[in-house]
Amino acid sequence: MSPEASQPNLDPTPLPNGEPVLATRSPLTPARLPGRTSLRSLAIGVGIGLVLAVIGGRLLAPSAPAESADGEAPVAAAGPRAATQTVTVAEAEVTSVQRTLAATGTANAFELLPVTAETGGLRIERVLVDEGEAVRAGQVLAVFDSSVLRAQRQQAIASVQQAEAGLAELRAGARVEERARAQQAVRSAEAGVAQARSDLELVEKRVERNELLQAEGRSPKTA
Repeated sequence: MSPEASQPNLDPTPLPNGEPVLATRSPLTPARLPGRTSLRSLAIGVGIGLVLAVIGGRLLAPSAPAESADGEAPVAAAGPRAATQTVTVAEAEVTSVQRTLAATGTANAFELLPVTAETGGLRIERVLVDEGEAVRAGQVLAVFDSSVLRAQRQQAIASVQQAEAGLAELRAGARVEERARAQQAVRSAEAGVAQARSDLELVEKRVERNELLQAEGRSPKTA
């Protein structure tokens, strides 16, 4: 604005009748600046846009889950949980380890050494030593019952008697023509008698030997 425009207009304005009229002093209305109006409108528009954006974001955002009674926000529900493995933990510490373990099982020997007594049909009646006990040569270890041998001897005697009786019956009752046909039966009966006598002799020897060894205090063996 020029200096002339800022000063009041003091020039007299002639009237139609020729009398001059003095103009009164009045301030001039300043002219509006178009640049300031545009900036103010832009600032107002930006502010309104920000307010609308904030309000729209609040409306469109999902509602937050309500807090629980103790002030902790609840955990959102998830899908099916995977199986978890439960472990037990402990602090490392120095301790003693037991070197023995009590268990039930079967113990197998590293090397098998069979120890058998040749009893020859005898039954052990008494054992005079304990397992692991030191013994000396000739010491009586056990007492055998010879009743089994005596029963075998009686059975052998009965077999001999039966075989001899059958042989005598074949020889006495058969006629001459029958003896030829019964010759095979006679030979079989004679063989049975011989076998029965042999068994009887063997049993008698074993009985006598067992009784003798028991009297001397030694363990018998099979003849």
